Amino acid sequence: MKSQMKKHFLLLIAVVFAAGTSLMAQKSGNGNITGKTFEVASFTGIDIGGAIKVQYTQADESRVYFETDENLMDQVKIEVKEGILHIAVSNIKNAAKLSATVTSPMLHSLDASGASSFEAGNEIQTDHFRLDASGAAKVSLSITTDLLESNLSGASKASVSGYAVTHNSELSGASKLSAKTLETETTDISASGASDAWISAKQLKQSLSGAAKVNYEKEPLTVDGDEESIVIKTYESDNGDTVNVNVGGVRVQVIDGDSTVVVVGSRRIVVDEKGSVNITREKTHKFNGHWAGIELGVNGLLTSDFNMSYSNGLEFLDQRMEKSINVNLNFYEQNIPLNKSGTVGLVSGLGLSWNNYRFANNVMLVNENNEFNGYYMEGVNVKKSKLVNTYLTLPLFLEFQTNSTRKKESAHIAVGVVGGWRFSTHTKIYFLEANKEYQLRDPLTGILQPEIMRSPSSTGRNIVKDFNSFQQSPFKLDASVRVGWGIVNLYATYALTPMFVKNRGPELYPFSVGITLNAW
Repeated sequence: MKSQMKKHFLLLIAVVFAAGTSLMAQKSGNGNITGKTFEVASFTGIDIGGAIKVQYTQADESRVYFETDENLMDQVKIEVKEGILHIAVSNIKNAAKLSATVTSPMLHSLDASGASSFEAGNEIQTDHFRLDASGAAKVSLSITTDLLESNLSGASKASVSGYAVTHNSELSGASKLSAKTLETETTDISASGASDAWISAKQLKQSLSGAAKVNYEKEPLTVDGDEESIVIKTYESDNGDTVNVNVGGVRVQVIDGDSTVVVVGSRRIVVDEKGSVNITREKTHKFNGHWAGIELGVNGLLTSDFNMSYSNGLEFLDQRMEKSINVNLNFYEQNIPLNKSGTVGLVSGLGLSWNNYRFANNVMLVNENNEFNGYYMEGVNVKKSKLVNTYLTLPLFLEFQTNSTRKKESAHIAVGVVGGWRFSTHTKIYFLEANKEYQLRDPLTGILQPEIMRSPSSTGRNIVKDFNSFQQSPFKLDASVRVGWGIVNLYATYALTPMFVKNRGPELYPFSVGITLNAW
């Protein structure tokens, strides 16, 4: 223990020393600004980081001119890899200037990170362009392109003007996109966190969550948003007395005719001329996987040739299948729909699984010389003998389900795998006779072991538990299938990995089959 603490202490000293050495090795600028032209190969992308500022102009030649402190120029690294111009500095602090003037005939991508900044001096002409900004990066450019893709995260900011046929944008964190002077035919934007965007589009598709916002001065002709959207826009339709109000993903429609109809989301309220009110609700199907719940089944152990006929001294593993119970408590479920209709999706989550293997005979399991063995108990009556494993489970299923809003009419099938970590194992022997001598018989040779053993002397329940791994692998991976119709849901698993560590136990593969008792 002291040796381990000493190693950890020395490691901590080494880490602190290395960090201090690195800081001491950094250079500070002397304030004397100088410039240098770098010869570079042709490139179509730019990657910048740190606090570097780039002034870009689309021109006939590829050229880089860098300005910084005189004593820091040797810390500047400019190179082209796979068509991308990388501009970086190392071991620099307190530089008076870190500025690059860049030109190239064509530019298709920009990746700005850290506290870097990028500004285009003229309009970029290209057929496609991808903009990535993270950290506190700032980008300002004008562009004409068929396809613009932008990905902003952290506290980055981007100001984009010009024209794009299609603009696909992803925003997260506290990023901000100012593109209200970027005219687009279609803008598809996904925003989360506290991100904010101003856009201009004829067709808008939006997916918003958290406190994210999408703003526009001119109403798009069509707006397609999800239910988490918080953008609110009101407009009057061409149907005379019909008014539609979009509150994010909830549509409110008021139709004033012989009867007044108000549609709010999935609810339809009809008020006729007599003042009678009829409220109906239209249910919509959403993808909901079938993992969470309580399950009960049976489990057993199969040989490599898929049978339960044990030989070569393994007959002690014969089980009472009706008493070999599997219980699953799947307490957390995460669903990821893969289509709009909600009929296909991925299902994951967490659960606990108990596997009880009840032996048909009076059996004692032991660890001997790092090997798993079992013996018959002779001379004593035993009510039960079993092996119990407890796992923390993590599933991943691809599930197909019918597009039905009524549970009794729904059907599903899911295929996938379930990983497990075994965090507890024990055997349990329930003796019917107290303080009774008995011996162990080797199932392979039939020979009685010379050691005399004795059952507990308790006047109550004489139960002995042995907490041990019994040479089992700590992890497992099961293939699993789940099928259901209405309230009837079945499951089955088969281990893809053997139960015991190689060469320390028999090659056995657990399986289980059961039914869901209560799903949520």
